[in-house]
Amino acid sequence: MTHPSADGAPISAVYALEFNSAKGPAEGDVERIASLLIGRAKVEGVLWGLKPSSARMRVRAGLGAAIGSGDYDLDRCIWHINPDDEDGEWLLLSLCRTAERTVLVDGRRLTVPAGQLMVSTSSAAHSVVHNGPSEWWALRVDAAAVHLPHRLVDELLFRPLPIGKVLTRLVVNTLPEHPAEEPDDEIDAAGFDHYLTGLAELLLRSVGPRRPGASRSGSTRRLEVERFILRHLADPGLSVTSVASAHAVSRRRLYQLFEDTGEGGGIAEFIRQARMDRARELLADPAHREEPIAQVAARCGFVNAAHFTRLFRDATGLPPGEYRRRKLTGD
Repeated sequence: MTHPSADGAPISAVYALEFNSAKGPAEGDVERIASLLIGRAKVEGVLWGLKPSSARMRVRAGLGAAIGSGDYDLDRCIWHINPDDEDGEWLLLSLCRTAERTVLVDGRRLTVPAGQLMVSTSSAAHSVVHNGPSEWWALRVDAAAVHLPHRLVDELLFRPLPIGKVLTRLVVNTLPEHPAEEPDDEIDAAGFDHYLTGLAELLLRSVGPRRPGASRSGSTRRLEVERFILRHLADPGLSVTSVASAHAVSRRRLYQLFEDTGEGGGIAEFIRQARMDRARELLADPAHREEPIAQVAARCGFVNAAHFTRLFRDATGLPPGEYRRRKLTGD
């Protein structure tokens, strides 16, 4: 999904295509570019009208995340997405500015009005029908890289989500509509992944439902605790007790803040998962390719590299060194 810079470091790359009905449908090209956004999915059912039709698609890709845009002067375009364990679970945040979309998932049929956001996941087979000429943007990120409770994300899946002008502009400006507006300077691929993940998390936090009766002070305090944990992952002494002390609250209060996730494990599990997520990020980042595994372990709060290796293998099925090799070589 990337190409090397002059010094060999991977940089973000842009892929584009244009075609028209005078030359006939180009499903192969569509699927090749679309796969950067929706994995090994199938794009079909492009129905050509009586008038000449055209389509354009552009994708800027990092190491794993990507953002794409396109416009179709077509009667209809259907994307079929099926679960694919090889790529892991990813989230797709899509916005269609000019056409209504019909989504078929889990035996349900729902309508997403033009101008609204939809969040989908590769873990559920579904089809998205673009009804009529459309102009769209889509943002793909690794689900594990988004630091939000699973239940919060699940509540946003496969439903129309109103989105304001400011958030829409943030998405559109990340991949300008016209190639001439695209910056010429090189963009580091790993850094671009972090940028897109941050943008996705901003969108998810901003469009999420405001629960009536929910304790704002409680949710604000939990966010403060989460940020503290993420800033101190390298501290081997990070624990429920140390977090409670730093925030002048009891252990019981911390358990209460984290017991509503529905994911099991509470705050201790959040710390463990955050450390594993940080390890994955470091091992997949070319900027850290020369760091010994022991140093990566230390950055994640593990003083014993062998213990870290065992935990990492349990979590991913691979030892850290092999995980790094596959991520950096694309195997």
